[in-house]
Amino acid sequence: DEQSVREAALYKNSCENYVGTIKFPVGVIGPLRVNGEYADREYMVPLATHERTLLASYDRGAKAATESGGITTRIKRRCMLRAPVFRFGTVAEANDFYRYASSAEVKELLSDVVNEALDF
Repeated sequence: DEQSVREAALYKNSCENYVGTIKFPVGVIGPLRVNGEYADREYMVPLATHERTLLASYDRGAKAATESGGITTRIKRRCMLRAPVFRFGTVAEANDFYRYASSAEVKELLSDVVNEALDF
């Protein structure tokens, strides 16, 4: 469409191997409660899909999460990573680990342990 042609440069910076855009039906789920440093409120979330039941499932999940107190999140930096996963019981525990693991000494140790585990 005309907008996609006008904004092609923007899309090329947001997508690897950009070839164009397509039109999709868009629905809304929510409210979804987000407890974050930069986002701290309820959101209505637009989703694009051709699968009718997908939005209903996401909507139920968003409402259940909201009724349970919301989704708690923290952004440490903006980038794309492929990395091991560390699981924690709470966001506070994850944040403590992040602070601990940010030292050069611990980063090196964790890197060695993770690389050794990947060599299985």
